[in-house]
Amino acid sequence: MQTYNLIHDEAEIHRATTRLFPMLTDDEAIFISLSARNKYLNEEERKLYQLGRSEMFQKTIVRNPVFLLREIHKMSVYPLFSSKGVIFPIEPNIITVYLNINPVSMSIAFHKTSSAFYDGLVTGSKINPYSHFKKEMARSRSRKNFIDLDLDLPPMEWEEKKIILDKIYYDLSQYVGSVDIIDTKSGAHFLLSNIRGNYTETIDKINTYRYYHKELSVYNEFEFKRNDNESVPLPGTYQSDYKVRFYDPE
Repeated sequence: MQTYNLIHDEAEIHRATTRLFPMLTDDEAIFISLSARNKYLNEEERKLYQLGRSEMFQKTIVRNPVFLLREIHKMSVYPLFSSKGVIFPIEPNIITVYLNINPVSMSIAFHKTSSAFYDGLVTGSKINPYSHFKKEMARSRSRKNFIDLDLDLPPMEWEEKKIILDKIYYDLSQYVGSVDIIDTKSGAHFLLSNIRGNYTETIDKINTYRYYHKELSVYNEFEFKRNDNESVPLPGTYQSDYKVRFYDPE
């Protein structure tokens, strides 16, 4: 059976479990998924896959961090994508492994699924409870441990990129107790935790900083935004052909 090569460094995945996974309650889990990214497709491939707005083609939950690596390996052996009833093989260079940075609640997802299933019975609409439950898991956050700031940059040498990451890291550190940086193909994700001072006032300062930094940027393709879907490429895996990893400023 054909498999993906999703992992480049198992040690980085282990670091993700220790740095990003909180202590989970009996109701909580971490949501992970595979996506075929539209932006990595050429025009011919976009016509073939017809991803539209939904790029996610595999999803699951992890209830214990020790099983994260196992779940990634399990995802590696299903190289197929279904679009409008047609099944295609997926090219590895368009795949990204995503992790939701905040835990999700199974009971919230269950209640949403039950409600949708009941509505379907009333209206005559067909609902697949299993697939609907997995979809609801992605958007049933139980609590917020991290705020994610997504930095997009044009292609550049690592040393130039490192200067930018270091500057933003030290600037953001004045507002929060912890900043974790995930280096990605198109830039980086800054995961903020332990907000200092008044939460609302600090978030306002961070938002002001983002726009201030953007206006001063010399990069035409520079974008620095808050990532509200809370999904980030998983360190230790590939994002297309790029090795996603943590970056720790010295």
